[in-house]
Amino acid sequence: MGLDLLHGVGTTFGINTCMSEQYLLAMARNSVTGQTVKNQDLTGARFTQQQRVLAEEMADRLAERMTARTGDAWQGFVQLYTPTVRS
Repeated sequence: MGLDLLHGVGTTFGINTCMSEQYLLAMARNSVTGQTVKNQDLTGARFTQQQRVLAEEMADRLAERMTARTGDAWQGFVQLYTPTVRS
C-alpha cells in the first residue's frame, strides 16, 4: 500500500483507501479521577500508525500541561481510532 504524502491517505493501486485507515490520537488520563482528554489539532492533522513516536511525544506533552494546570498527575497515552464519515 502506498502513502499519498500530500493528503496523508493510503492508496492501493491508485484507489483511495482513507475510509479504512486508522490513526493515532494523543490523549492524557488523570490518575486521580480517571478523566481523559485528547489533543485535537484543529487543522485536521493526524498521526499515522507509522508516526507512533510523535503521537506518544504529543501525548506526554499534553499530560505535562494538564498536570501543571490541575495539580493532579496525568499520564499520556495513544489510542488507535478510525475516523467516521460525515454526510
